[in-house]
Amino acid sequence: MISWGAILLLAVNTAAAEPPTAGSQRDAIALAGQSQLSAPELGDTLDAYLAYALSNSPSVRAAFARWQAAVHRIAPIGVLPDPTVGFGVFVRSVETRVGPQQARVSVQQAFPWPTALTASRGAATDEALAAQHAFDAEVRGVMSGVEQAYWDLWELRTTRATHVRHIDVLDGLSSTLGARLEVGTATLADLQQIDLSNARLADRIASMDAREQSLVAELRRQVGIADRAPMPTSTNPAPTARPEDNLSVLTERALQHPMQLAAVARTEAAQDVTRAARAQRMPGLTLGADWMLTGPAVMPGVADSGKDAVAATVGVRIPLWQRAGAERVRAAQAVVGVREAEQDAVNVRIIAVLDQVLARLNDSARRVQINEGTLLPQAEATYDSLLGSLAVNQGSVAQVLLTQRDLLELRVDADMARADHARAWSALTDLVGTVVHSVPETSND
Repeated sequence: MISWGAILLLAVNTAAAEPPTAGSQRDAIALAGQSQLSAPELGDTLDAYLAYALSNSPSVRAAFARWQAAVHRIAPIGVLPDPTVGFGVFVRSVETRVGPQQARVSVQQAFPWPTALTASRGAATDEALAAQHAFDAEVRGVMSGVEQAYWDLWELRTTRATHVRHIDVLDGLSSTLGARLEVGTATLADLQQIDLSNARLADRIASMDAREQSLVAELRRQVGIADRAPMPTSTNPAPTARPEDNLSVLTERALQHPMQLAAVARTEAAQDVTRAARAQRMPGLTLGADWMLTGPAVMPGVADSGKDAVAATVGVRIPLWQRAGAERVRAAQAVVGVREAEQDAVNVRIIAVLDQVLARLNDSARRVQINEGTLLPQAEATYDSLLGSLAVNQGSVAQVLLTQRDLLELRVDADMARADHARAWSALTDLVGTVVHSVPETSND
């Protein structure tokens, strides 16, 4: 198992687990503030590409920074307003029995309606949780993007190698017919047919060479490499398999996708904002104290001469602008409706994508099995038989070329099916979590 750093393992594992509790939220918040992403060396396997991408992808770094920013926004929200300290000097002092009042020092502390504090802090916490899930989703998305680009490049290189092998076969057949042409046992038309097929394959390979440059650039982009490093594809697709879990379990896991959890957290944050907006329409309380600095009395012998006066004050904030407050509440309620609709849209999308991925997975497995188990052996046997007949001047070059073309298409389709299966499995992993237990696919399924 590759070590990607504690933060990435947390993101990957929490994405497939139950919704985080308050304790796990605190742990995640602490981890977001303390962890640093380390960049491993770029290797030549798919796992190495994934490890490098998770540590170097700009989108992962941006999502991680957004998570940190959301976490750091929690502490300043939900605290009491700053107290107010005032100092005043009497320009015209008031003479009292104990002496003239010279100055006044006042301290006031406002206390909003309690819901305003708790709801605002709850909204910030939910936004931080949404940012955490968004980071988890970005990690999954980067992994899936790297795998998709990798298998696209693997498919191209594999099919090109298949074309090159067929060109070698045609070159050998052309040499044989060329020798037979000299002795009059073959015709020029037969040789030209083979040379035409050879030229067409060479043209396809040239097109593949050009497309390979584009796919290599795409893989570099997904991995997060700025230079023009070579991108070998040494990892081959795993054998075809199907998920061990049934459809209901896969659906349940898919609905715990970080995108869905982030949408739920944003909805809860919008609901907290609505509660905070309602609380702003409620009265607030202000407590304070005034300290009157008093000078000595004019008359000597006065008891308590120069004694300072202290007064406690209580104030009430009266929300007069109720119409403006009501509009703030309605706006917040509208945002709740937006978030709920977005949550439903994510839910619908996840279910649809899961069904599409499972259909692709089943179809690609079927194509691999029928190609490698039935069609390819039949085509190879037919091709070998026609080559044997051609060797004794009993077959035609046209039949050999037609069968050779069918054999090429079947081998290419088998390679494409294996790549499609790997891409579908990657998409399934993105949907339902990093660990998808599989059972081998059999021809009877």
